[in-house]
Amino acid sequence: MSGLAPEPREIDYRIRPAKNVERKMLLEICSRMGAVEDMSSYRYVGMGSIYFVDFSLFHRAFGIDSMISLEGREGLMERCEWNRPFDCIEVRPTSVEAALAELRSEVPTIMWLDYEDKLDAPILSQLTEACEVLAPRSILIVTINASPDALGSRVRNFHRRFGRRDAGIVRTDEDLGKVKLRELNYRYMQRAVDEAVTTRAIRDGIAQRQLAHFTYRDGADMLTVAWLLYRDDEAGQIEDSCGFDNLPFVRDGDDPFDIAVPKLTYRERLALDRLLPEGDIDHPPGSISPDDAKAYSLLYRQMPVYVDAVI
Repeated sequence: MSGLAPEPREIDYRIRPAKNVERKMLLEICSRMGAVEDMSSYRYVGMGSIYFVDFSLFHRAFGIDSMISLEGREGLMERCEWNRPFDCIEVRPTSVEAALAELRSEVPTIMWLDYEDKLDAPILSQLTEACEVLAPRSILIVTINASPDALGSRVRNFHRRFGRRDAGIVRTDEDLGKVKLRELNYRYMQRAVDEAVTTRAIRDGIAQRQLAHFTYRDGADMLTVAWLLYRDDEAGQIEDSCGFDNLPFVRDGDDPFDIAVPKLTYRERLALDRLLPEGDIDHPPGSISPDDAKAYSLLYRQMPVYVDAVI
């Protein structure tokens, strides 16, 4: 069902390396708004499940003390409440769809709708409504599962999710392969945001700027897009002050930044660290491939280090 996270036993959000990198990149992107807005005054809305990884990250980094986790599975409420890492997190027993109208606020918000679902018409409607309820200077982040369905079921499942939308384009399984499906998902999400913001532009002078377009895989192929909503008359101030384009992983168009985490040993990582950020990685040490060295150079500041510890 759209707007619900998967059962906790299916995915442990804490140990997915590409997801870990993505969180840190999004945190750094959001931090740039600190040039024009006190980040501790933001509200954070997400889907924390029982782990609250992103909540902990944003609270510790920015001091945000207004945090709302949307939890639509009644059977998990007690466990979510028990696992809250901070008392500033309010767990609301509701789906995204039901919650959005109540989330309208004049407070700038970082809202991360972190779906594990595949994109469908209800999720697109939620994107549109989110753009309606968020205040200027808010950041909307949306993650969806972009994995193709099994051969033989792709077209049928596509029509189940979207009705007859693009029926003239989507005719065969090949039209919904990995790359084409990702491009289609991105286009649908961007169109939903554009349409909502166009309405607000006429009414409220609101504009949007895309901040992120990530693809990654920790098993499933995932797609994340982030947008900043702002008043049109402050576009110049925000661009000059925040410097989003100085971050190498910011993407404002349809070409994604692919978070491809290379499989390296700790010793190999340490050897590459000694060459970064300005050293020669075209001829990496040891048996490290140039491709892995290049991939690591793009992610080394965000890549996690996992250890086995007894607490």
